[in-house]
Amino acid sequence: MARADFLAKAENTISSRLADVRRTFDNHIREVSEKIPGFSEVDLELQKAGQKILFSSFLGVEAIDEVRSEYEKLVSRKKDLLISNGYPEDYCDYKYYCNECNDTGYVGAKRCKCLKKEINMEILKESGLYTLAQKQTFDNFSLDYYQNNDKIAMENNVEFLKEYAEEFKPGSSSNIILLGPTGLGKTHLSTATAITVINKGFYTIYETAFKLFDNYQNRRFSYDSDSPIDLDKYYDCDLLIIDDLGTEFISSYTVSCLYDLINKRINMNKSTIINTNLDADQLLKTYNDRIFSRLFGEFKVLLFSGTDIREQKIKNNID
Repeated sequence: MARADFLAKAENTISSRLADVRRTFDNHIREVSEKIPGFSEVDLELQKAGQKILFSSFLGVEAIDEVRSEYEKLVSRKKDLLISNGYPEDYCDYKYYCNECNDTGYVGAKRCKCLKKEINMEILKESGLYTLAQKQTFDNFSLDYYQNNDKIAMENNVEFLKEYAEEFKPGSSSNIILLGPTGLGKTHLSTATAITVINKGFYTIYETAFKLFDNYQNRRFSYDSDSPIDLDKYYDCDLLIIDDLGTEFISSYTVSCLYDLINKRINMNKSTIINTNLDADQLLKTYNDRIFSRLFGEFKVLLFSGTDIREQKIKNNID
């Protein structure tokens, strides 16, 4: 998905909210006008007074005060009619989801925080991390399952990744490879990193190696398809995270795709994080010298060590 698509989807969400607000307002006005005698007349006069206020600045200060006084009396009359007939005094007011931009998405020429939040939500959905957004964060990552030097190393890893995410800048943030056996928190911490970067408004894609290269294979054989697999996102995103490298079906084709992806992102100053259960020797044997050189020449290496957390949890439950 292109960056402009995230903005378009977010703006559509905000527009839908505004349409909902206006629809509710119109329904309330129609309902009350039918049930309360005289309400329609007061509401019409109130609208006229509001229009006068818009233009009264051209008439002088005294005229402004006069119009405002008339407007306030009509507002008070409208509230009295509502309350005396069992309605809340604000029943016929616009009730915006966001009072800072009145559901336009913009405050002046700047994007409102509500629009930024929706853009981030669209990025989160595209990233593949939507369901994990609350489950795998820095705040709920526990160091209780690590001991001695392993715990010290993990404290450093957590601190580094948290700072990396909070200070992420496209074009300047480093590439990272997380190495270590399964069950030591690599996926949890890379997910937390991705979510933090997304919340800063940066385009982030999180993909398992299996799914990523499956998409490459499918794209290879789908030239005649009406909706070909989108591979551009892997090159365009600000941060790409590849989880479980080494679990994909490995062939000369997938190896060449991996090299192309890593090499192009490095050349474009695009940041990449890779998680793998393979050690350095296994990576060299599994892939090739060029990929190995890129991974250990252009990526900061974070080592994960300790006892599989899932096994510890199972053992503790049994005990």
